Amino acid sequence: MDQSKEASTDNAAPAAQWPAPPRLVSPRGCLYAVLGLGFSVAMALAIVRSRSMPTEHTDPFWGPEVSQAIRVGRPVELLRPEDSQAVPELDFYHEGWIDLTELRDLGYFRRTFLADNNFDWLQARELEIPPAEATRWPWAFVRFGQFDDEADGTTIAIHLDEGWVGKPGGKRAIRLTQSVLPRIAYRLRLFAKVANETAEPAQ
Repeated sequence: MDQSKEASTDNAAPAAQWPAPPRLVSPRGCLYAVLGLGFSVAMALAIVRSRSMPTEHTDPFWGPEVSQAIRVGRPVELLRPEDSQAVPELDFYHEGWIDLTELRDLGYFRRTFLADNNFDWLQARELEIPPAEATRWPWAFVRFGQFDDEADGTTIAIHLDEGWVGKPGGKRAIRLTQSVLPRIAYRLRLFAKVANETAEPAQ
């Protein structure tokens, strides 16, 4: 018998004995694709929502210069309290402004003072806000994008116990909501603590 014919006969096995071709699309694959697409859409919506925060009230409250400085101004600085007992865990090495520009959470910090829903607008009132001085703690003073120690145009004042926010030396104040105030007060004290740990004692 011709061996070549025998080999060709062996290779031509019935189609029923061949393995089924793999399915290009399976129900499980479709499910994973749908879940992945849903997650991507949800994340995109969250990003858009966070970037398009409502500022209908905060923009006129701060004014265009301060609003823009809060958004992007560099450096960002906190006025260190004069009395180290204001934040008991700190040992103050230097007076003046603490640079917060490179610290974490500044994005959240900036958005806090720009988003309408972080303030109780029903409690807007006239209030004597002190000028930016180190002796005024628990009034904390944060300035954005300033290099001149005499400048106060883009400085904001925050009362860490009562939640009032406004411009130093001004009379218009708005109150942070009860859910936001503890986080902001904690961060400002933490910012001061982190900055202090990286500072060198004056010789």
